Amino acid sequence: MLIILPPSETKAHGGSGAALNWDELSFPALNPIRREIAAELSSLDVDEALEVLKLSEKLRGEAESNRELASSPTMPALERFTGVLYDALD
Repeated sequence: MLIILPPSETKAHGGSGAALNWDELSFPALNPIRREIAAELSSLDVDEALEVLKLSEKLRGEAESNRELASSPTMPALERFTGVLYDALD
């Protein structure tokens, strides 16, 4: 059985893995749209991101992190995503 969990609104910061390598992702046919979305997301200034993504001020740090998608360190998704659902998995 395959269980797919949604990404969470909040994420743990940091990581020790190399920056995102598009060629290592599953379903490489999705990479063109992934790259487009990532480029658009990281191009938004923080205030614009809060408005466009309908984020509250408490998620400003998440919007700031989006500006560094291409260069920030990675970690396994199970460690990156946080929140009630992911806490319950612990």
